[in-house]
Amino acid sequence: MALKKSTTVTIDAVFHFIFPMLLLLVMQTSCAQEKPVPLKSAAPLEDLLVPKVSPPPNELPPESIATFLHTEQRVPGPGGDVLIENSYPKGGWEIDGVRGYYNDLGRHHGYGIFWTQVTNGTDTPVELHLEFPADSFPLPPPDAFYKLYLSDDTMSLAKATAYNYGITGLKDFLDAHYYHRSRLHRTLAPGEAITFYTTMLLHVPHNGRVRTGLFAREGVLHYRADIAPFGVDEFTCGRLRFDP
Repeated sequence: MALKKSTTVTIDAVFHFIFPMLLLLVMQTSCAQEKPVPLKSAAPLEDLLVPKVSPPPNELPPESIATFLHTEQRVPGPGGDVLIENSYPKGGWEIDGVRGYYNDLGRHHGYGIFWTQVTNGTDTPVELHLEFPADSFPLPPPDAFYKLYLSDDTMSLAKATAYNYGITGLKDFLDAHYYHRSRLHRTLAPGEAITFYTTMLLHVPHNGRVRTGLFAREGVLHYRADIAPFGVDEFTCGRLRFDP
């Protein structure tokens, strides 16, 4: 009988020790699942897409373009470089007097306007081909996503200080292209530059700062989206080719 009593006490003691530990493990697992899940990791961009180095603020002329530039990349080519420059975002407030954007189903989106300038500083023509898919890019919260578009409107650096970087016809463009892919194809002569808009639509419960950028890796163009607190996403979007 003494042996049976000892065994019962031991089992009770083990149960009272293990049960709280299991409960704590379940709670920790549950809490971990509620945290934002990072997007797929992107390759490091050291020596590719780097912060734009601007003169000190007191040396900048009023409304200098440099104040709007976020990153740049120099792609070596024959006799020079192709310079890719990416802006900070504008927007997130109103499009034609309406806060944000509503699609045909009445779903609300936040938005951001970016621009990129590609300058051919080489001795040969450069073929630039970009394409953004019609599909949306999923984010970790349920039913959350972002979409990207290459606008039909022409961007010029003279518009950099304007509201939403001066983009026009945005609502009509999004209404017509919401479910469609967008493209840009251009051959740049030596010394020629092109500046174009990128529009991001965001359908999320909340988000922090957003940064994006176009860059090249071995002739292939990639687009990178950094959306806090969800992380960094990156996808292939075209090519940059030096004409022989």
